[in-house]
Amino acid sequence: MQERSVNAVSLVTAPLGGRLFWLATAADGTVTRLDDSGNAAPLSEPELAQAAARTVGPNGVSAQGILREEDAYYFSHHDRVVLPAYRIIANDAEHTRYYLDPTSGALLGRADLNARWHRWLFAGLHRIDFAAWLRARPAWDIIVITRMLGGVAAGATGLCLAARRIRSDVIMLVRLATGARSDGMALRMRSLPQPDDRGTLAIGCDRGKDGGKTRIVPGGFGNPSCQMLISITFTITTNITTMAD
Repeated sequence: MQERSVNAVSLVTAPLGGRLFWLATAADGTVTRLDDSGNAAPLSEPELAQAAARTVGPNGVSAQGILREEDAYYFSHHDRVVLPAYRIIANDAEHTRYYLDPTSGALLGRADLNARWHRWLFAGLHRIDFAAWLRARPAWDIIVITRMLGGVAAGATGLCLAARRIRSDVIMLVRLATGARSDGMALRMRSLPQPDDRGTLAIGCDRGKDGGKTRIVPGGFGNPSCQMLISITFTITTNITTMAD
């Protein structure tokens, strides 16, 4: 143990292995580990190895060591990570990774199989951080802004195509409705009596086997409105005559 006075602005507990330790943070940000007597007690490699064994449990340790640079599962993006860190790879089926603080021995992060899948399928695609150079700026900003502009362009294109399709469907429906009305009017006009070559309209009514009666109405009947009026008048007159007989 090395005795040293520390001008601390912050003091927090950091128990490890059943013993009490303190983390004293100086004004310049330096962190010093102290024992329960207040003496400096830096965390040694054997203590880190023992902490690693306690962390992984009965599965044992596959690999361990000081990590001085970010790896694929322990890296900074929006939040900074503590470096250096003590990385442990457990000897289990998922090869779970643990990251310990080399100053206090506290657990900083854990990456099991699910966390690694989440890292690639969500964080990789959502944050565009497949590699360290992609997380560096301005490369990350350029890529993200380009993707955003592409999304806006795709959305605008889809909106334009949808508007054109709706407009085309509306025009088609209007034409169908107009055509149906025109066909109905033409059918009604064809059912009316038509004038002969002399410009007169022959209107007859069948009164049975004894014969019929024919009325010749002079005049020009090329106007459909006039034809309609004559047809209505003839129908009313015929009904009155029938009732009188």
